[in-house]
Amino acid sequence: MAESKPKQPWMVNLSTFVVVCGSLAFGSCPGYSSPAQAAIRNDLFLTIAEFSLFGSLLTFGAMIGAITSGPIPDLVGRKGAGAKAYIFAGGATAEHLAADIGDLVLIN
Repeated sequence: MAESKPKQPWMVNLSTFVVVCGSLAFGSCPGYSSPAQAAIRNDLFLTIAEFSLFGSLLTFGAMIGAITSGPIPDLVGRKGAGAKAYIFAGGATAEHLAADIGDLVLIN
């Protein structure tokens, strides 16, 4: 019996890259904002409680993502859910590459 080779290994590599980028984005968000906490609080005139809301929203967003990650592939299929994940990966990439807020504004 001959071994069958994957017909589209680039898709497997691309999907793996997207998954890794998601983990990187989730990990870099609190890691990036933690050392800059004092400057962010001073610039935006936030109390510690208001700034702590940022970390809470990040955790809440992760919970929403975990809850919806099961039903979405049931509705649109495994490949459809993977294709929609590329939209979020593109947004996270744009955030990391942007020099300032003007780079993120698409419509003037």
